[in-house]
Amino acid sequence: INNAIYGMTGGQMAPTSLIGQVTQTTPYGRDAKANGLPIRISEMLSELEGPQYIERVAVNNVPHIKAAKKAITKAFVFMTFALIITAIELTIMMTDHMASFTLPLRGRWAQLAFVLFGCKILTTRYSLRQWCVIVLIGILGVISYFTMGDEYALRAAVMVFAGKDVDRDVIKKMCFAFAMAGTAIIVLLALTGVAGSMYDMRDYNRGAIETRWCLGFNHANNVHCIYWYIVTAYIYMRDNKCKLYEYIIMLAANAGLYLLTASKTGLFASMLVIAVAIVAKYYEKIKGFMLAYILGALTIVACVVLTIIGSTYSCFESKFCAYLDKFLNQRLNMCHDHANISGWKLFPGPVTFEKYVDNGIAAWAYSEGIVFLLVMLTLIFWLVWKSYKEKNIVLLVMIVTCTYVWFMEASFIINTSLCCCLFYIFAINRWYLNESV
Repeated sequence: INNAIYGMTGGQMAPTSLIGQVTQTTPYGRDAKANGLPIRISEMLSELEGPQYIERVAVNNVPHIKAAKKAITKAFVFMTFALIITAIELTIMMTDHMASFTLPLRGRWAQLAFVLFGCKILTTRYSLRQWCVIVLIGILGVISYFTMGDEYALRAAVMVFAGKDVDRDVIKKMCFAFAMAGTAIIVLLALTGVAGSMYDMRDYNRGAIETRWCLGFNHANNVHCIYWYIVTAYIYMRDNKCKLYEYIIMLAANAGLYLLTASKTGLFASMLVIAVAIVAKYYEKIKGFMLAYILGALTIVACVVLTIIGSTYSCFESKFCAYLDKFLNQRLNMCHDHANISGWKLFPGPVTFEKYVDNGIAAWAYSEGIVFLLVMLTLIFWLVWKSYKEKNIVLLVMIVTCTYVWFMEASFIINTSLCCCLFYIFAINRWYLNESV
């Protein structure tokens, strides 16, 4: 298997890395003069006397996957019946580390946006109490940037603080429009073969290599969670005034997408949002049920408590924990092994995970620190309280499902700015109404 990179140690250049390929140790691409020419595995094996059937295949699209299957089958037939030595070189791309497709000037656009948001803050009138919160959160964001090299907290804070006096309806429509446009572009790029793949082959912690549709999003769970986000943004943008046929289309699309992705996380989160929206539209009394808000808060508490238990105790210490970990698809045991609570610090500094941790709450505490975990949880419970005060059960289920997705899919929440967008469309103006903090 030739992945053309050292994928297990951070994505450094390997002997088989291609000319021009961007890696961690060749940020401007592999240069033949500076780094030498890549090794050609199949050509080297062909010089030996033993092998009589050698073929190089790729698995980057469906036709190539079919060709690879045929080559492997042919190799097994030759080895079994003809007793000859065969070799199949499978070329694959490590999408987590290989920067084969990057957005030009991406960092410059982020810096420009940061400057514009900063100018908006400096030209906006805030109360003294609001300025105190801005300064406090800003300090935490600066600490995050200099200790962990992570600008997410600072970017989120500046974006939310700049939202005062901005029409919330316009923001909601823009968030939804950009989500739809971005999703369409990614799917189109994968569909045409320009960038990304329509399929994802990996072990989804179910004991075997599976092939699922990812539609250019690198992971099947990501594409279904994107659907959850789009549905959530659409319902919130419409103020839950969708027609019944729209809800039916959403449910049908959710079920159809599950047949492609097999993502239980995205299926459950999307179904819960749509179901609660339907109930709230046609049975408005549910908006005043305190029990619903209590259950929502307890669900969030359960996600946090389960994360702490998984990060503290091995799931092999009891049958109940082992069963719970299996039910949650190993979201607890990976916390204990790779984001143990012993490594949680107030401000941890730059950290490296030995293995990717899907549990976003544990990953956040381990990489961002306990302080930022508490800040995030405070924001979440504050929004739960506001949803109760406003009798907005749709907002409640959005926050609960957001926490659930955070609990199940770290890559979807942490490695994108989705958390910023969610809090932006939910919290904007609410924080400024009546100068509440």
